[in-house]
Amino acid sequence: AWGVSEDDSSARRSFEIRYVVSDVVKNYADCSEFYWQFIGNTSNIPARHITGTITLPSSVANLEELRVWAHGPLNGVIQKTSNQVLEAEVENVRSYQAVDMRAVFDKSVIPNSSKLTHVNALDKILNFEENQANQANYERAQEEYQNQEKAYEEIEYCEKYPSRSCYNRAHEYVLRVTD
Repeated sequence: AWGVSEDDSSARRSFEIRYVVSDVVKNYADCSEFYWQFIGNTSNIPARHITGTITLPSSVANLEELRVWAHGPLNGVIQKTSNQVLEAEVENVRSYQAVDMRAVFDKSVIPNSSKLTHVNALDKILNFEENQANQANYERAQEEYQNQEKAYEEIEYCEKYPSRSCYNRAHEYVLRVTD
């Protein structure tokens, strides 16, 4: 189930979309993979808040074997809430920005997938996702640095030219700084 909320000055709309997808898990020689794009990069509708829940048809025996990732805006969160349920949440998805989720787990969870290959893929998937995480962490650090610089610049400006609007702008920049 995925929920999308849109908010603008003239209207507020919320949508809840529930669907069941079949035969989307790919079984490799060493793992199974669920990889699904929920919001495509062709959508021109921005969303303020998106939540999603993925329920696997059977539990993963060992929660450590269930690994999950989400791709999209850097402010998203994905978590394993049980051996069977994955939940994701993301704020402020821009137009034309994709949101997808990937999970890898033991092949015994969905043994009868028709998408079967005898290739070992787990190490390749883990390496790819580690590179993606490193890139995302770098981008977060850059954004944090830029937010700090903007906050310092605005504070210095406010010291020279104090005003309520200057204070409000400085306050907004300071709120963006996470440390």
